Amino acid sequence: MIYLYLVIAILIIIILFIFNYYLNHNIESFKANTVYSKKYILDNCEHSWAKINKSTRSACNNEAWVSKPRYLCGICGNDNIPLVSLPPAEESKDPILYGCKTGQMNSIGLNWNNSSSATLSNCDEFLSDLLTCNKMNKQSTADMYLFIQSTSMPNIDVKGFTGQSIDISFLGQSYYYCYYYQNVPYNTLFNITVSGSSQGFGISYMWNKQLFILDNNGYKNCANIIKYDLNAKHLWGNTNNGYPDSGMLPWMKNWLIMDMNIQNPNSKLTIQFNIGHVKEVGTMNNDLVAWVGTCNFGEVLANGVNQYGNLSNLWGNSVIELTVPNISNNNTITINTQSAGFLDTFLSLTYIWHGIVFSFPSSLNGFNNVIQQLSWGSFDHTDYSTNVKYCNLPINYTEDSGPCGTCDSNNYCILEQDYYAACKTVTPSKNLLFNNYWMYRNNSTPPSCGCCACCDDSECNSCCYTMYSCQQMSNISYTSTVSDEIFTPPDNLYV
Repeated sequence: MIYLYLVIAILIIIILFIFNYYLNHNIESFKANTVYSKKYILDNCEHSWAKINKSTRSACNNEAWVSKPRYLCGICGNDNIPLVSLPPAEESKDPILYGCKTGQMNSIGLNWNNSSSATLSNCDEFLSDLLTCNKMNKQSTADMYLFIQSTSMPNIDVKGFTGQSIDISFLGQSYYYCYYYQNVPYNTLFNITVSGSSQGFGISYMWNKQLFILDNNGYKNCANIIKYDLNAKHLWGNTNNGYPDSGMLPWMKNWLIMDMNIQNPNSKLTIQFNIGHVKEVGTMNNDLVAWVGTCNFGEVLANGVNQYGNLSNLWGNSVIELTVPNISNNNTITINTQSAGFLDTFLSLTYIWHGIVFSFPSSLNGFNNVIQQLSWGSFDHTDYSTNVKYCNLPINYTEDSGPCGTCDSNNYCILEQDYYAACKTVTPSKNLLFNNYWMYRNNSTPPSCGCCACCDDSECNSCCYTMYSCQQMSNISYTSTVSDEIFTPPDNLYV
């Protein structure tokens, strides 16, 4: 019997040793800043900062800059001990490097002196947590939207959850699937499988108001990159492989497809990922990417500085994508748009920043629970995008145009017949599938045809339709304040 107790005691000791070893070696959960974290930091510094600067590993003791900020979890990254970013040289392909404030005391005896004298910037609390401990997400349970583009009906296996299928048939194409899940905790395991010839899929999801996408699809500076496993060797597919002309969302243009040129042991392609788990977190920066739709003229400004468009040229029948670099908390994005004649003025806006999805509300079931809604403010006029009208002819901006004489600054001078013939209700191209609910302003003021001799006081007859007339403009000006302070910072960022 004594031997049995001895064996049990030995097993308990082994289990405790393994458990302690795991805690001390888990780079996302350093325990009391152990010596193991110092080794990881110095290893990474040797192959990043030291390599870039042609320096040595020993120099990393005073210049402990890393390309993987996860290694700094438990060392710095909260409001009192900020995480600091060291940008690469201009036009360089070197990664962003991260460290702690110069002279910051820590139990592992490292420092960050910035001997290169580069311009440093403190990461705000949300981004610091996202890049280091990710405690904000680890403590979260939130609703989720899952987008799938695949060669066949996907089979989704997630224990304890059943997604509600969302009808997006209005897109007019197959391949697209969309599901809404409620109260999904961090770390929930998803398995998605497709079968058949040339298996393949693209996926993305929105959870905890953030966007998670596959790699090789861009947007790595402003979206979270999913950490995933596949059961087979794969290639990246796109239009060259015969798949749809574009992804159903701009960050889903490239597919994971089974590599048929090698001997794959599986007849199905399966992707597996845990909710909230990401890779390449060190690529996130302060870039903002916006999708803006206006009609018929529009401009986009960041902090009052024009970034795109103007109020003199047609916007066109499309939602444009715009990247605005280096946006900080409480910066502003302003959209101005105007239309003339009987046309209503429409506006749509979605943007992603620090991984967060900011968007006007949508009519899709549950979607407003997975985004950070942009407030309409006091503006209460909304309509569906299927009612949007774009015109394909420019307006004559000369103040003295033919029989009209002079139009004042609040009106356009236009040739009615040609102008109105080109104005049709359209579905804006490149529109995000959930941007189906737009802000609008009705313009019911009739054109002023008094300049035409053959017009009476009540309406214009066919004679006037070939003449110029003064048209009143309708305007929308919308400003959004960019902020990630919608999330309450955790008590501390240490794990």
